[in-house]
Amino acid sequence: PALRARRQLLRVHRDWADRHEAQVSVEPSSGPGSPIDMLVVAVKAYSVGAALDGVRERLAASATVVLMCNGPLSLSELRLPPATSLLVATTTHGAWLHAAQQEAGSAREVQHAGCGSTWVGPLRNIDSMAVRSSAARFAASGLCAFVETAQATQRRLWLKLAANAVINPLTAIWNVQNGDVLQRVEGRQLAEAVCEEIAEVARRSSSAETPRAAELLAFAVSCAEATASNYSSMQQDVSRGRATEIEHLNGWVAERALALGTSGSTNAELAARVLALGGQAGHTALVG
Repeated sequence: PALRARRQLLRVHRDWADRHEAQVSVEPSSGPGSPIDMLVVAVKAYSVGAALDGVRERLAASATVVLMCNGPLSLSELRLPPATSLLVATTTHGAWLHAAQQEAGSAREVQHAGCGSTWVGPLRNIDSMAVRSSAARFAASGLCAFVETAQATQRRLWLKLAANAVINPLTAIWNVQNGDVLQRVEGRQLAEAVCEEIAEVARRSSSAETPRAAELLAFAVSCAEATASNYSSMQQDVSRGRATEIEHLNGWVAERALALGTSGSTNAELAARVLALGGQAGHTALVG
C-alpha cells in the first residue's frame, strides 16, 4: 500500500507523550527515478549488495554511499563506480519498530529509545567534501553527526566490531540479554580471546595504529553494561529463525585471520555455534 501511495506515515515516539509524525516519500528501488547523489544504506550487512544493485543505475556519477549496518569492515570491497565515495556512519541512537502494531497501510510506529550521537567518515575513496555534506544532512535530521578522519573511522569500526563480535553471538547462543554475557566466567574468557584475535587482525591489516586487545575488551564491556537490559539483534534473529550477520562479524574475523596468517579460532568457533542454532548466515554479494 505504501508503494502504491508513494507515501508512508512514520510516528516516532520518545515517550508516549512526545510523538513526532512525518510523511516519508516511498518508491520502488528498481525502475526509473531521479538520480541519487547520496544514498544511505540501512539494512542488514548481508543485504547491502542487493540493496545497492537495485538502485545502481540511478547513482549519480560522483554519488556518495553511506553504510549504516553492523560489520562494515567486511564490506569495504564492495564494487562501486570509481568516482563513488563510500562512507560509513555509526550511531549510538537507539530505536526499534513496534512490530505488533504494523498492519497493511498503517503508520509505522518507531520508538526512539535513546538519544546519542552519529559519526560519519570514509570507508574508502576519501572525499572530505562528501563526508562533510553527509554529516550535515544527518545533523539536519536531528542525528547530531560529527565528521571523522579515515584513521578515526577505522579505529571506531574496530571497536564496534569487537563489541558486536562479543555481545551478538553470545547473547544468541545463550539466549540472554546483553548484560548477562560478561557475568559468566565463560563469557569473560571468550570475550578476551575474541578481542585478542581482532586486535591482531587489525594490527596486520593496517599500517596505522589500531586498538589493542585491552581497549577492545574495555569497549565491549562498556557496551554490554550500557545496554544490559537489551536483547541483541542477533539474539532476536536466531530466536525468530531469521538470517544473521554472523558471517560479517566473527566469520569475517576468522577469514581475515586465516588470510593474514594468524589465529581466528575463537571467532570461528562462535560463528559455527551460531550457525548450529539455525542462525543461518546471510551473505553479501560484492556485486559489480
